[in-house]
Amino acid sequence: MNKRKLFKILTSSLFIFNLISTSVFANTTNYGISSSVYPEMCNSSYWISKIDEPNKIIMNSSDIVNFNNNIINTSGTNMANLECVNENFNGVEFVNNLSNFTLNDTFYINGNVMSKDYIQNIRNNIKYSDVSSNMTLKYGIVVNRTVLKYYPDSANWSWRSDEWDWNQNSATSMEVNTPIIVYFQTADKKFSYIRCEYYNGWVSNDNIAICQNREEWLNAKNPKDFILVTAPNIRLEKDEVDRIYLNFSDPWPKDRHAKRRLTSKQFFERYDGILKKDGIVEFKTDNDLLFQFSLEQVPEAGWNLDKFTWDLHNDEEMVKGNVMTEYESKFSAMGNPIHKLIASR
Repeated sequence: MNKRKLFKILTSSLFIFNLISTSVFANTTNYGISSSVYPEMCNSSYWISKIDEPNKIIMNSSDIVNFNNNIINTSGTNMANLECVNENFNGVEFVNNLSNFTLNDTFYINGNVMSKDYIQNIRNNIKYSDVSSNMTLKYGIVVNRTVLKYYPDSANWSWRSDEWDWNQNSATSMEVNTPIIVYFQTADKKFSYIRCEYYNGWVSNDNIAICQNREEWLNAKNPKDFILVTAPNIRLEKDEVDRIYLNFSDPWPKDRHAKRRLTSKQFFERYDGILKKDGIVEFKTDNDLLFQFSLEQVPEAGWNLDKFTWDLHNDEEMVKGNVMTEYESKFSAMGNPIHKLIASR
Protein backbone atom coordinates (compact mmCIF):
# COMPACT_ATOMS: atom_id res chain seq x y z
CA MET A 1 0.00 0.00 0.00
CA ASN A 2 1.56 3.37 -0.94
CA LYS A 3 1.61 6.31 1.39
CA ARG A 4 -0.95 8.35 -0.54
CA LYS A 5 -3.60 5.67 0.01
CA LEU A 6 -2.47 5.02 3.57
CA PHE A 7 -2.62 8.71 4.42
CA LYS A 8 -6.29 8.80 3.44
CA ILE A 9 -6.95 5.79 5.64
CA LEU A 10 -5.09 7.39 8.51
CA THR A 11 -7.27 10.49 8.34
CA SER A 12 -10.19 8.25 9.26
CA SER A 13 -8.53 5.51 11.28
CA LEU A 14 -6.23 7.26 13.72
CA PHE A 15 -7.92 8.22 16.93
CA ILE A 16 -5.74 11.29 17.10
CA PHE A 17 -7.71 12.66 14.16
CA ASN A 18 -10.90 12.30 16.17
CA LEU A 19 -9.32 14.10 19.09
CA ILE A 20 -8.87 17.24 17.01
CA SER A 21 -12.04 16.91 14.97
CA THR A 22 -14.02 19.46 16.97
CA SER A 23 -13.63 21.32 13.73
CA VAL A 24 -14.15 24.85 12.62
CA PHE A 25 -16.76 23.44 10.29
CA ALA A 26 -19.18 22.44 13.08
CA ASN A 27 -21.47 25.40 12.49
CA THR A 28 -20.61 26.48 8.96
CA THR A 29 -24.20 25.96 7.80
CA ASN A 30 -25.43 29.01 9.65
CA TYR A 31 -22.37 31.08 10.45
CA GLY A 32 -19.81 30.67 7.66
CA ILE A 33 -16.21 29.43 7.63
CA SER A 34 -13.46 31.25 9.53
CA SER A 35 -11.53 33.78 7.43
CA SER A 36 -8.33 31.77 7.97
CA VAL A 37 -9.83 28.65 6.40
CA TYR A 38 -9.90 28.20 2.62
CA PRO A 39 -12.08 25.78 0.57
CA GLU A 40 -9.06 23.82 -0.65
CA MET A 41 -8.28 22.92 2.96
CA CYS A 42 -11.39 20.73 2.94
CA ASN A 43 -9.76 18.33 0.47
CA SER A 44 -7.20 15.70 1.45
CA SER A 45 -5.06 16.61 -1.57
CA TYR A 46 -4.24 19.98 0.03
CA TRP A 47 -2.67 18.33 3.07
CA ILE A 48 -1.03 15.53 1.08
CA SER A 49 0.74 18.13 -1.06
CA LYS A 50 2.47 19.47 2.05
CA ILE A 51 4.21 16.14 2.75
CA ASP A 52 7.75 15.82 1.41
CA GLU A 53 7.44 12.12 0.59
CA PRO A 54 3.73 11.41 0.05
CA ASN A 55 4.34 7.84 -1.15
CA LYS A 56 6.40 6.78 1.84
CA ILE A 57 4.57 4.37 4.15
CA ILE A 58 4.10 5.81 7.64
CA MET A 59 2.28 2.88 9.26
CA ASN A 60 0.97 -0.43 8.03
CA SER A 61 -2.32 -1.96 9.23
CA SER A 62 -0.84 -3.61 12.32
CA ASP A 63 1.04 -0.43 13.24
CA ILE A 64 -2.23 1.52 13.17
CA VAL A 65 -3.96 -1.05 15.38
CA ASN A 66 -1.08 -0.96 17.88
CA PHE A 67 -1.01 2.84 17.82
CA ASN A 68 -4.73 3.07 18.57
CA ASN A 69 -4.59 0.42 21.30
CA ASN A 70 -1.70 2.26 22.94
CA ILE A 71 -3.77 5.45 23.09
CA ILE A 72 -6.77 3.59 24.54
CA ASN A 73 -4.61 1.99 27.23
CA THR A 74 -2.86 5.24 28.18
CA SER A 75 -4.30 7.00 31.21
CA GLY A 76 -5.63 10.52 30.67
CA THR A 77 -6.40 10.27 26.95
CA ASN A 78 -10.19 10.02 27.54
CA MET A 79 -10.25 7.17 25.03
CA ALA A 80 -12.35 4.05 25.59
CA ASN A 81 -12.80 0.61 24.11
CA LEU A 82 -16.60 0.56 23.94
CA GLU A 83 -16.68 -3.22 23.64
CA CYS A 84 -15.23 -3.52 27.15
CA VAL A 85 -17.55 -1.06 28.92
CA ASN A 86 -19.68 -2.61 31.68
CA GLU A 87 -23.24 -2.96 30.38
CA ASN A 88 -24.82 -2.36 33.79
CA PHE A 89 -24.82 1.03 35.49
CA ASN A 90 -26.59 3.09 38.14
CA GLY A 91 -28.79 5.55 36.28
CA VAL A 92 -29.69 7.46 39.44
CA GLU A 93 -26.03 8.23 40.13
CA PHE A 94 -25.54 9.36 36.54
CA VAL A 95 -28.50 11.72 36.72
CA ASN A 96 -27.50 13.15 40.11
CA ASN A 97 -23.96 13.85 38.94
CA LEU A 98 -24.89 15.28 35.55
CA SER A 99 -27.76 17.48 36.75
CA ASN A 100 -25.72 19.00 39.58
CA PHE A 101 -23.63 21.26 37.34
CA THR A 102 -22.56 24.89 37.71
CA LEU A 103 -21.74 27.24 34.84
CA ASN A 104 -18.80 29.42 35.83
CA ASP A 105 -19.04 31.58 32.70
CA THR A 106 -21.77 33.87 31.44
CA PHE A 107 -23.27 32.69 28.16
CA TYR A 108 -25.43 34.42 25.59
CA ILE A 109 -28.23 32.98 23.46
CA ASN A 110 -29.39 35.06 20.49
CA GLY A 111 -27.61 38.07 21.99
CA ASN A 112 -29.26 37.76 25.41
CA VAL A 113 -27.70 36.58 28.67
CA MET A 114 -28.67 33.03 29.56
CA SER A 115 -31.02 33.30 32.52
CA LYS A 116 -30.95 31.29 35.75
CA ASP A 117 -34.36 29.85 34.85
CA TYR A 118 -33.00 28.68 31.49
CA ILE A 119 -30.11 26.91 33.22
CA GLN A 120 -32.45 25.36 35.78
CA ASN A 121 -34.67 24.00 33.01
CA ILE A 122 -31.63 22.19 31.60
CA ARG A 123 -30.87 20.74 35.03
CA ASN A 124 -34.48 19.61 35.44
CA ASN A 125 -34.50 18.00 32.00
CA ILE A 126 -31.65 15.80 33.22
CA LYS A 127 -32.87 15.41 36.80
CA TYR A 128 -36.31 14.09 35.86
CA SER A 129 -35.07 11.55 33.31
CA ASP A 130 -36.66 8.12 33.50
CA VAL A 131 -33.86 6.16 35.19
CA SER A 132 -33.33 3.52 37.88
CA SER A 133 -30.47 2.29 40.04
CA ASN A 134 -30.04 -0.83 37.88
CA MET A 135 -29.94 -0.10 34.17
CA THR A 136 -28.44 -1.69 31.05
CA LEU A 137 -26.86 0.51 28.43
CA LYS A 138 -27.98 0.46 24.80
CA TYR A 139 -25.87 0.33 21.67
CA GLY A 140 -26.24 2.79 18.83
CA ILE A 141 -24.81 4.31 15.67
CA VAL A 142 -24.62 7.95 14.56
CA VAL A 143 -26.74 8.36 11.42
CA ASN A 144 -26.14 12.08 10.69
CA ARG A 145 -22.98 14.13 11.08
CA THR A 146 -23.62 15.87 14.36
CA VAL A 147 -22.14 17.66 17.35
CA LEU A 148 -21.66 16.12 20.77
CA LYS A 149 -22.62 18.66 23.44
CA TYR A 150 -21.62 19.35 27.01
CA TYR A 151 -25.24 19.96 28.00
CA PRO A 152 -28.55 18.83 26.45
CA ASP A 153 -29.59 22.04 24.72
CA SER A 154 -30.09 22.86 21.04
CA ALA A 155 -29.44 26.62 21.31
CA ASN A 156 -26.19 28.26 20.23
CA TRP A 157 -24.17 29.34 23.29
CA SER A 158 -21.71 32.22 22.98
CA TRP A 159 -19.43 34.16 25.32
CA ARG A 160 -20.35 37.52 23.82
CA SER A 161 -23.66 38.98 22.69
CA ASP A 162 -22.20 39.61 19.21
CA GLU A 163 -20.52 36.22 18.80
CA TRP A 164 -22.21 33.89 16.31
CA ASP A 165 -19.50 31.78 14.70
CA TRP A 166 -18.98 29.22 17.45
CA ASN A 167 -21.19 27.23 19.82
CA GLN A 168 -19.49 27.06 23.22
CA ASN A 169 -21.73 24.10 24.09
CA SER A 170 -20.04 21.99 21.39
CA ALA A 171 -17.69 19.33 22.71
CA THR A 172 -16.68 17.57 19.49
CA SER A 173 -18.07 16.42 16.17
CA MET A 174 -19.22 12.91 15.33
CA GLU A 175 -19.29 11.45 11.86
CA VAL A 176 -21.87 9.12 10.31
CA ASN A 177 -21.51 5.50 11.50
CA THR A 178 -19.68 6.45 14.69
CA PRO A 179 -20.41 3.65 17.21
CA ILE A 180 -21.78 4.80 20.57
CA ILE A 181 -23.13 3.41 23.81
CA VAL A 182 -26.29 5.06 25.13
CA TYR A 183 -27.02 5.47 28.83
CA PHE A 184 -30.33 7.31 29.10
CA GLN A 185 -32.53 10.06 27.62
CA THR A 186 -33.49 13.46 28.99
CA ALA A 187 -36.98 13.89 30.40
CA ASP A 188 -38.21 15.45 27.13
CA LYS A 189 -36.74 12.52 25.11
CA LYS A 190 -34.83 14.90 22.82
CA PHE A 191 -31.26 14.12 23.93
CA SER A 192 -29.34 11.03 25.00
CA TYR A 193 -26.26 10.84 27.19
CA ILE A 194 -23.75 8.77 25.25
CA ARG A 195 -20.16 7.65 25.07
CA CYS A 196 -18.16 7.28 21.87
CA GLU A 197 -14.57 6.06 21.64
CA TYR A 198 -13.09 9.50 22.24
CA TYR A 199 -15.64 11.52 24.22
CA ASN A 200 -18.84 11.48 26.24
CA GLY A 201 -21.71 13.96 26.28
CA TRP A 202 -25.17 14.73 24.93
CA VAL A 203 -26.42 14.15 21.41
CA SER A 204 -29.76 14.85 19.74
CA ASN A 205 -31.87 11.71 19.36
CA ASP A 206 -32.62 12.72 15.77
CA ASN A 207 -29.03 11.90 14.85
CA ILE A 208 -28.64 8.40 16.30
CA ALA A 209 -30.16 4.97 15.76
CA ILE A 210 -30.45 2.35 18.49
CA CYS A 211 -29.40 -1.18 17.56
CA GLN A 212 -31.59 -4.09 18.57
CA ASN A 213 -28.77 -5.86 20.37
CA ARG A 214 -25.00 -5.91 20.90
CA GLU A 215 -24.41 -8.30 17.99
CA GLU A 216 -26.09 -5.98 15.51
CA TRP A 217 -24.04 -3.10 16.90
CA LEU A 218 -20.78 -5.03 16.56
CA ASN A 219 -21.58 -5.82 12.91
CA ALA A 220 -22.20 -2.12 12.23
CA LYS A 221 -19.14 -1.09 14.27
CA ASN A 222 -16.75 -3.47 12.54
CA PRO A 223 -18.00 -3.77 8.93
CA LYS A 224 -16.21 -6.17 6.62
CA ASP A 225 -16.83 -3.96 3.60
CA PHE A 226 -16.89 -0.19 3.68
CA ILE A 227 -16.23 2.90 1.59
CA LEU A 228 -13.88 5.63 2.80
CA VAL A 229 -14.79 8.92 1.13
CA THR A 230 -12.03 11.54 0.93
CA ALA A 231 -13.70 13.76 -1.69
CA PRO A 232 -16.71 16.11 -1.33
CA ASN A 233 -18.83 13.46 -3.09
CA ILE A 234 -18.51 10.17 -4.95
CA ARG A 235 -20.30 8.51 -7.82
CA LEU A 236 -21.32 4.92 -7.22
CA GLU A 237 -20.93 2.63 -10.20
CA LYS A 238 -23.32 -0.10 -11.30
CA ASP A 239 -23.42 -3.31 -9.23
CA GLU A 240 -21.74 -1.70 -6.20
CA VAL A 241 -24.64 -1.64 -3.73
CA ASP A 242 -26.47 -4.60 -2.17
CA ARG A 243 -29.33 -2.79 -0.47
CA ILE A 244 -30.79 0.70 -0.17
CA TYR A 245 -32.68 1.77 2.96
CA LEU A 246 -35.17 4.64 2.71
CA ASN A 247 -36.33 5.56 6.20
CA PHE A 248 -38.99 8.22 6.77
CA SER A 249 -38.00 10.35 3.81
CA ASP A 250 -39.61 13.67 2.91
CA PRO A 251 -43.15 13.00 1.56
CA TRP A 252 -43.14 16.06 -0.73
CA PRO A 253 -46.94 16.33 -0.43
CA LYS A 254 -47.57 18.65 -3.38
CA ASP A 255 -48.37 16.83 -6.64
CA ARG A 256 -45.92 18.93 -8.63
CA HIS A 257 -43.11 17.65 -6.39
CA ALA A 258 -43.91 13.96 -6.88
CA LYS A 259 -40.68 13.35 -8.81
CA ARG A 260 -38.70 14.43 -5.75
CA ARG A 261 -40.08 11.61 -3.62
CA LEU A 262 -37.41 8.95 -3.06
CA THR A 263 -39.86 6.19 -4.08
CA SER A 264 -40.88 7.80 -7.35
CA LYS A 265 -40.38 6.03 -10.67
CA GLN A 266 -37.55 8.42 -11.44
CA PHE A 267 -35.61 7.50 -8.31
CA PHE A 268 -36.13 3.77 -8.85
CA GLU A 269 -34.43 4.25 -12.22
CA ARG A 270 -31.45 5.72 -10.36
CA TYR A 271 -31.38 2.81 -7.91
CA ASP A 272 -31.38 0.44 -10.87
CA GLY A 273 -28.09 2.03 -11.96
CA ILE A 274 -26.16 1.29 -8.77
CA LEU A 275 -27.75 -1.82 -7.23
CA LYS A 276 -26.45 -5.31 -7.87
CA LYS A 277 -28.72 -7.63 -9.87
CA ASP A 278 -30.14 -9.16 -6.70
CA GLY A 279 -30.13 -5.84 -4.81
CA ILE A 280 -33.23 -4.61 -3.01
CA VAL A 281 -34.82 -1.40 -1.74
CA GLU A 282 -36.39 -1.26 1.72
CA PHE A 283 -38.69 1.65 2.50
CA LYS A 284 -40.35 2.69 5.79
CA THR A 285 -42.70 5.57 6.54
CA ASP A 286 -45.66 6.51 8.70
CA ASN A 287 -47.17 8.66 5.94
CA ASP A 288 -50.24 6.91 4.45
CA LEU A 289 -50.34 8.91 1.21
CA LEU A 290 -46.61 8.51 0.55
CA PHE A 291 -46.82 4.77 1.16
CA GLN A 292 -49.80 4.35 -1.19
CA PHE A 293 -47.91 6.37 -3.80
CA SER A 294 -44.87 4.11 -3.30
CA LEU A 295 -46.90 0.92 -3.72
CA GLU A 296 -48.09 2.21 -7.08
CA GLN A 297 -44.67 3.43 -8.22
CA VAL A 298 -42.84 0.13 -7.67
CA PRO A 299 -44.59 -1.83 -10.48
CA GLU A 300 -44.77 1.29 -12.65
CA ALA A 301 -40.98 1.48 -12.47
CA GLY A 302 -40.75 -2.16 -13.58
CA TRP A 303 -39.80 -3.45 -10.14
CA ASN A 304 -41.26 -6.31 -8.10
CA LEU A 305 -43.13 -5.62 -4.89
CA ASP A 306 -41.74 -8.50 -2.79
CA LYS A 307 -43.35 -7.69 0.55
CA PHE A 308 -45.28 -4.88 2.17
CA THR A 309 -47.21 -4.17 5.33
CA TRP A 310 -49.27 -1.26 6.62
CA ASP A 311 -48.43 -2.11 10.23
CA LEU A 312 -44.83 -3.27 10.57
CA HIS A 313 -44.72 -3.66 14.34
CA ASN A 314 -47.70 -6.04 14.27
CA ASP A 315 -46.41 -8.05 11.31
CA GLU A 316 -44.57 -11.03 12.83
CA GLU A 317 -42.67 -11.84 9.65
CA MET A 318 -41.58 -8.42 8.41
CA VAL A 319 -40.68 -7.06 11.85
CA LYS A 320 -37.91 -9.65 12.26
CA GLY A 321 -34.52 -7.94 12.24
CA ASN A 322 -36.11 -4.49 12.14
CA VAL A 323 -33.71 -1.70 13.15
CA MET A 324 -35.68 0.86 15.15
CA THR A 325 -34.57 4.43 14.37
CA GLU A 326 -35.39 7.40 16.60
CA TYR A 327 -37.95 8.71 14.11
CA GLU A 328 -39.59 5.30 14.03
CA SER A 329 -39.72 5.20 17.83
CA LYS A 330 -41.13 8.71 17.95
CA PHE A 331 -43.89 8.12 15.38
CA SER A 332 -44.76 4.73 16.83
CA ALA A 333 -45.08 6.25 20.32
CA MET A 334 -47.53 8.76 18.84
CA GLY A 335 -49.71 5.84 17.75
CA ASN A 336 -48.80 6.01 14.06
CA PRO A 337 -48.54 2.58 12.38
CA ILE A 338 -45.27 2.10 10.53
CA HIS A 339 -45.52 1.04 6.88
CA LYS A 340 -42.81 -0.91 5.07
CA LEU A 341 -42.20 -2.32 1.61
CA ILE A 342 -39.39 -4.35 0.03
CA ALA A 343 -38.82 -4.12 -3.71
CA SER A 344 -36.49 -5.90 -6.11
CA ARG A 345 -36.00 -6.25 -9.87
